Amino acid sequence: MAVFACLIVASAAARAQAAAATATIWATGVEYIEVQAHIVNVAGGAVYVDAGGDNGIVPGMEMTYYETVDITGLDGNRLGQDYAPAGVLRIERVDEAMSVGKVEDSRLEPVRGMIVKYLAPKSSAAPPAAEKTHCPDSMQFVASGTFVYSPGALSRDSFVDAQEFKSETGSFCMDIEPQKGNKSWREARDFCGAQGKRLCGREEMRKACVQNSRRPACPPEQAKAGSCPRGNAVMGFDSALEWCGSWVEDDPATGAPVAKTGSCSCTGMRPACAVCYYPECRGISKKFRCCSNPE
Repeated sequence: MAVFACLIVASAAARAQAAAATATIWATGVEYIEVQAHIVNVAGGAVYVDAGGDNGIVPGMEMTYYETVDITGLDGNRLGQDYAPAGVLRIERVDEAMSVGKVEDSRLEPVRGMIVKYLAPKSSAAPPAAEKTHCPDSMQFVASGTFVYSPGALSRDSFVDAQEFKSETGSFCMDIEPQKGNKSWREARDFCGAQGKRLCGREEMRKACVQNSRRPACPPEQAKAGSCPRGNAVMGFDSALEWCGSWVEDDPATGAPVAKTGSCSCTGMRPACAVCYYPECRGISKKFRCCSNPE
């Protein structure tokens, strides 16, 4: 889930409106946190947001979308940017990582790249069991938790004027090197599935890019003994886009594309992810990695 590392405070009126709308969806007595996501497509009156059920969104929820406004000084010079409420969306359809809504009220029509804000319940679950950490020798273990990343130039996140984003994953195992032979998205998905694995997800690719694309320091005594931990393994990333994520077919009711993500690259520890909205994208041959859960 892509959210800004810094909290941008909405107006009191907008916050109260969002809280009131969300309160009609969630149970009482629950603590909420404000979450940000992005509009990634607007087509046929439908507005696509890059957050879904995994991010606390449910049908009927209302969320505010914002325009970017310049802040200027008394001398007319531009000092920076802020965000002003531009309208309200009501969510109608939700899958795991994407939701689709319609404009409920607007001052400006929504466009791709705008941020949205909504309230999600803060988790109060019991502490998780001890994390499993074993991965096959050809795969890298990546621990669960939050991470911060700066998106690369190809990333759709670059539509928003921000330098850092914050996201979170569970623990996972990832192929250290891409699988041999380029394949289409479906071929890559089926190849991983046949091995009892899955095509690595967007956030998994981002996290591995940030945390495992370069060799961290190994203590001299360990290096001399040839016993550097496996965590020092270098991931075989480069600037080429690699398939990732899962795909939802075009909505039969509207014909509109409903997708999670297409592919990601990693250069200089800056992940760049692109969404492929059109059917012809799916047949392009690209590299890919398989992921699995640790044992």
